[in-house]
Amino acid sequence: MRHSLTSPPTAPSKSPRAASDESPVIDPRARQKSRTQRALIDAALALRWEGATPTLTEVAERAGVSRATAYRYFASADAVLAMAAFDARVADAETLLAREKSAERAAGAAASAINALFLDDELALHAMIKGFMQVWMDNSPSERPPRPGRRFAVIEPIIAAIEPPLSKPQRKKLRAALSMVIGTEAVIALRDVAGATRDEAQQVAAWAATALVRAAIDEAAHKRAKTQQ
Repeated sequence: MRHSLTSPPTAPSKSPRAASDESPVIDPRARQKSRTQRALIDAALALRWEGATPTLTEVAERAGVSRATAYRYFASADAVLAMAAFDARVADAETLLAREKSAERAAGAAASAINALFLDDELALHAMIKGFMQVWMDNSPSERPPRPGRRFAVIEPIIAAIEPPLSKPQRKKLRAALSMVIGTEAVIALRDVAGATRDEAQQVAAWAATALVRAAIDEAAHKRAKTQQ
């Protein structure tokens, strides 16, 4: 179950294969940064559930980090609250896979559902992008925290569900490709650059995500056939 702003935060479910040793390797320092970022988002969710509209200082206190540390991850309280709101509503991969019955269709549904969250509040979307860019500018390359990358909580289980399984390089390539059509950057490109309507943006992203998974499956099948000749 995903948590929401009207219910207590709960841990997201994980696909056994998505959590395997075949997942992308992250160095310990980057992993610690991700944990700190996750703690700040969870703290914001908890405070919102309690009825507060917290400051970044209050979020930092709840997360058990300093105010200065919090500002390395989020440019403002609005930025962390916006991220928490979107994070709480991200589609659950297992639900999509059970409903859609195939990885291709699940990827399309994920693109449509996740991008719809940003299309529902484009002002918050742009504020979030502004916050990401401000954090990038304010920190040296060695100190920049990773982007939350919540889209991967949906993308990775969908890729892991593909049968026969893709090879590690194939999974890595598909993971990167899907990240281009699901999430904030995809919505910005579709709306601000391509000039797509809201409905068009959802339809194009869903079509692209479905096509990418199908292309990866076909490519893997072709390679398997060649090795068996």
